[in-house]
Amino acid sequence: MGSIDVEKQAPNVHRMKVLGARVIPVNQGTHTLKDAVDAAFVAYLQDPVTTMYAIGSVVGPHPFPMMVRDFQSVVGREAREQFLTMTGALPDTLMACVGGGSNAIGLFSGFLDDPEVEIYGVEPEGGQVPPETMPRRSPTGRRERSTGSNAISFRMMRANLCQSIQ
Repeated sequence: MGSIDVEKQAPNVHRMKVLGARVIPVNQGTHTLKDAVDAAFVAYLQDPVTTMYAIGSVVGPHPFPMMVRDFQSVVGREAREQFLTMTGALPDTLMACVGGGSNAIGLFSGFLDDPEVEIYGVEPEGGQVPPETMPRRSPTGRRERSTGSNAISFRMMRANLCQSIQ
């Protein structure tokens, strides 16, 4: 975990340690998920025989994002079933946080074949933090090929990363 995330998620880190996990804070780059993912993948590549790479975020090279989608798809299936049971119809709109992507892809996967359902991924803007200090933000807009999390990916880009949905 990034050292900032270890601090912010202290109760969860405590629970992980109680269950036997060794949590290694990453103190490079932004000290957040992005750099923790990179550090974990580098550690795996240095010793793939005795190291296992597993991630709960929708990042990294294939097949990891697909695996997270498949594991989290239960969220979308259950949301769909419960909404239909409660209302007799599909929702008009879905909205999910996109920080690491697992919540969003889990929920969205249950509705991707329903064009009438509007799907929105949201990310907090960061309050008074200057945008140039927040490279982990999730931009939206045009699609460009880029490299991140040790993988070549198509990412959604926007010229003005500060622009917010009003």
